[in-house]
Amino acid sequence: LGKLFGFWRKLGGGHVGVLTGKGLDWGGSELRTEATGYGVVYLLQELLKDKGKHLDGQKVIISGSGNVATYAAKKCIYNNAHVLSLSDRDGTYWCTNGMDEATVDAILLHKKSNGSPLPKNVKFLPGVRPWTANAKVKIDIALPCATQNEVDANDANTMLKRGIHALVEGSNLSSTAEAVKIYRQHSSQMSYVGSKLANLGGVGTSYLEMVQNAYKSHWTGEQVDEELQEMMKSAYKNAKMAAIEYDVSLTDGANIAAFKKIAKVMKELGYVNSGAHL
Repeated sequence: LGKLFGFWRKLGGGHVGVLTGKGLDWGGSELRTEATGYGVVYLLQELLKDKGKHLDGQKVIISGSGNVATYAAKKCIYNNAHVLSLSDRDGTYWCTNGMDEATVDAILLHKKSNGSPLPKNVKFLPGVRPWTANAKVKIDIALPCATQNEVDANDANTMLKRGIHALVEGSNLSSTAEAVKIYRQHSSQMSYVGSKLANLGGVGTSYLEMVQNAYKSHWTGEQVDEELQEMMKSAYKNAKMAAIEYDVSLTDGANIAAFKKIAKVMKELGYVNSGAHL
């Protein structure tokens, strides 16, 4: 990214244009790496408040072991949730009694070193995804944070049998259309938040990076985190209000709220007929 940005500056003759995710020494933002995972959990917390619940003691299964999964897991752990799993393409890392941050770091080291031993409290389940791993174990929350279409209809039904009450997507389009249909059919048991709303923390923090650049300033991690939390709260509130107004799901409410905002701006800027009904 540094080389790309450097060459862009050469072409443009200066510090122009927008490129985010930059290094901290040349215009980047604190917490950009953590932001998507943190944002998923901040939005989850807003959802749980409406359900009269909190993260403390909740059993959470997470897929993936990249940045989104790692920092979602660590933020869940910080809030006293029991994180039971991470995963990669080869299988699931399962911790029956819940992980701490050291366990998460040890799993990542094991993956990077290709031989570093796993902690004794972690069992690797080859060829198994978190949704069906140890299927008799009750779960409360699922955070898919690995890849697109990683949760199918069979997985959705399995998690419902395990007692799931919330699924929040960290990866883009985590669930297949068939899985989403099942979530909606069982909305009295479980809440579902799609990726367009749930994982906006990353791109949102890219916006915060642009704000810092515009003011030629650099915020502390605490400042960025406060802004990120407020961003996720606001996004959840807007989606919820639209969902109530149009009598649709929270995920559909997020789509409607976003569309209405874009349509309003397009009309005000004259990009569409001001008399058009949008």
